[in-house]
Amino acid sequence: MSFDELVQRYRTRIAAASNKRQELEKILREIDKLKYSKSGEPISREDKRRILESLRTELVQESLTHFAQDNSEFLDLLDASIKALGGK
Repeated sequence: MSFDELVQRYRTRIAAASNKRQELEKILREIDKLKYSKSGEPISREDKRRILESLRTELVQESLTHFAQDNSEFLDLLDASIKALGGK
């Protein structure tokens, strides 16, 4: 599965979830267990962060353009996870 497909799959799951924070927590646990298909090694912190940053970008844009809803608690969790991986 490509990087973009993975981000899209996660975005779709979050969009369909009745409890977005709970679904994000599940996704975060899954991301921690991801491995590269070729080497079988766990993915790097940098790649985990890239997944989360891409997910955040898509979700913020969608929220602003389609729903105009307040997802601050959900986005706070996503931001904290990115910072824990060394991101901004």
